Amino acid sequence: MGPATLNPIFLIIISVAITAIALVYSIIHRDQSRLTRRWVFLLSLPGLIMVAGFYSFAARMHSALGGWPDSIGTEELPKNLLLHDGIQSWMFFVTFLVALLIPLVLALFSLVPRLRTRLIYPAFFGSACWLCLFATQLAPKGFLYWFWD
Repeated sequence: MGPATLNPIFLIIISVAITAIALVYSIIHRDQSRLTRRWVFLLSLPGLIMVAGFYSFAARMHSALGGWPDSIGTEELPKNLLLHDGIQSWMFFVTFLVALLIPLVLALFSLVPRLRTRLIYPAFFGSACWLCLFATQLAPKGFLYWFWD
């Protein structure tokens, strides 16, 4: 394996592609599984909670500081925002890690015949995680600059 295969962008692209292919496959070849509104809600909930935490932290930060931070790091943040920062950072990390590793779960579901008919559930969950992670990139530029550095 060369350095290109360990590139984070390459791993993200591969994970998104595998997840999307599994979702399309499971929608086309739906046998017994039925994705009800309840399942759509439950499978989307972790990603939606992460997005809500992300944007509520951005709003609280902007309100508390009167704008976006001038420096990188949490030194400028009031103490009441540090807990929110820790929680939303943890949620973002867990959602990203789950989304990145979901192809392993999809491989397991596709290899085990009894699970193959239920492939739509992890495929939808992974797709929801990736969509929510991509939705965070719509945040204001000043917040994203602070968040990623």
